Amino acid sequence: MTTSEKNPLGVTALYTSQAWIQGSLPEADLFDTRSGRTVYQGVTAIYRVARWLRPGMTPILAGLLHRHLMIDHLLEDQDPGQVLELAAGLSARGARYSAGGAPYMELDLPPMIEAKRRLLGRSLRGRKILARPNLQMVAGDVTNLDMDALVDPKRSALVIAEGLHMYLDVATQRRLWRTVAEGLGRSAGGAFVFDHFRHTPSQRPGPISDAVLRTMSGWQRRIGFRPDRRSNKALVRDLRAAGFHRVEIFRSRDLTRRWALPRPGEPTDIVLLLAHRDGATPPPDSRPA
Repeated sequence: MTTSEKNPLGVTALYTSQAWIQGSLPEADLFDTRSGRTVYQGVTAIYRVARWLRPGMTPILAGLLHRHLMIDHLLEDQDPGQVLELAAGLSARGARYSAGGAPYMELDLPPMIEAKRRLLGRSLRGRKILARPNLQMVAGDVTNLDMDALVDPKRSALVIAEGLHMYLDVATQRRLWRTVAEGLGRSAGGAFVFDHFRHTPSQRPGPISDAVLRTMSGWQRRIGFRPDRRSNKALVRDLRAAGFHRVEIFRSRDLTRRWALPRPGEPTDIVLLLAHRDGATPPPDSRPA
């Protein structure tokens, strides 16, 4: 593994990148690595055991694919003037969506941005993507956002945070929400979409189950998972308090067939929240003639 891949958050990025390759998502193969394949095989084996011990646990591959493609669906539906993806990791969404010409900015920590540029630079196809003027990869910290420097005030924006909130405590989430809401409010407005990580407490009783799940819990703490047991109602209340005007909730269990999500035979319970904020000025295409 490279230095950045040894970082615990790098391990999760490696796993999710392989999940998207397994799901045959366009451009995902650009981020294929040998270390990623090794991580994927190991984590998949662990989760097979964990799902037997905890029957209510979401099948991890189906869950990651459903989450990713649900966000893609909302992105297409919102049709924003620009996209800001926070903690983008090795997601290929920017590579796909920026092909249409709309401004797309990915923000992540410096080692991840460096690794992503290096992986894209391995192939002619990747180098062409890197050369797109509308695709920017910016090094930064999501807990210290400067929305005014990241968002064009004349364009409506969709801010995406996929797989991020499980690493943030509730207070940090609330600060992030306020920062995003205020930034959108000072510009042409837009929306913020993110997933809420749910816990599945039920498990098979017994010493083996207890030992394995303690090991999993320790690993989750090591990579920074933060417990958050707020209800949907509480999440909506906090988002409104942060400055968002309207909140929509989308659940994979209600949308798997309607949105033609893959692996329909593997039920998941992915929860996405789409928080809308009106802007100070309308985007150019909504102004009266």
